[in-house]
Order: sequence, then structure tokens, then C-alpha cells
Amino acid sequence: MEAIFDNKANILNSKLHAAHDDSIIYSVTTDQTLWGRTYTYLRDTNPALGREVLGIVGVINWRAKTFEIGGVRKRIDDVRRKPKGFRHK
Repeated sequence: MEAIFDNKANILNSKLHAAHDDSIIYSVTTDQTLWGRTYTYLRDTNPALGREVLGIVGVINWRAKTFEIGGVRKRIDDVRRKPKGFRHK
């Protein structure tokens, strides 16, 4: 399924829409303090019955530099894609 951000200028505070019917499937919100970002949450807008009330399916912890989706935690460096080539190391 293809999804589209509704706020491409600030994807850390936006909604993801399904491309085929423009329905909102996820929302992305970021908590910020005076010193920077703390957490970014990925929330399911239509959680299944028996799921968490908040519908949180993913979290980016900016201080610990970890990314967690569906209970699987990875370091941001492990998730980040780097372009291949001579100039990009």
C-alpha cells in the first residue's frame, strides 16, 4: 500500500494518507522542548479491537537515538539508509 504525507514540509508533525482513498491511516507527532526533540510517535488512527487505547505503533527516541516499531528496537544508525558511491561515505 502506498502512503502519502500531508505535510511534506514537516513530516515529524503530519498525517499519512492512503493513496487509493485518501483516508488517514497514521499520524506522526513530535514532542519538543526548548532544547530540541524528545520523542516522535507514530499512531494508528484506526486501531484494531483489543489494541492500546492510544494506538502507538512506533516511537523515535531522539536522545537515545533509537527507533522502535512493533516492539522491535533499532539504533537510528542501523535504520538510516546511506547512498552508495565514492562521494558518500
